[in-house]
Amino acid sequence: MALGDRVAVMQNGAVAQIGTPEEIYRRPANRFVAGFVGTLNVLGGTVASGRVHLPEGSLAVSLADGTADLCCRPEALRLDPEGTLEGVVTAAFVPGGEDAACGQRCGGGPARA
Repeated sequence: MALGDRVAVMQNGAVAQIGTPEEIYRRPANRFVAGFVGTLNVLGGTVASGRVHLPEGSLAVSLADGTADLCCRPEALRLDPEGTLEGVVTAAFVPGGEDAACGQRCGGGPARA
């Protein structure tokens, strides 16, 4: 993706998305494309009355009621020292000079930050 100015991502023999590398990374067409081009944290929740409810809290969304997966990139997460989310850091590494940690979120699934 670093060498091209347009990228096509294929899924099951069909084009899932065509765009610039930044468009595909930041605004993927679906969960497959998002996971294909980078690491994701996936949080399962339930949508009701314009909010997705997760074990950790809720967020306003524009989705129909039902189940939904909230996907976010590790670099988009910010740890708040005043926050209430608890977890256990299971590994830490320094890719390219920036700290990153892999922990366990309180909702049960692994999370990367």
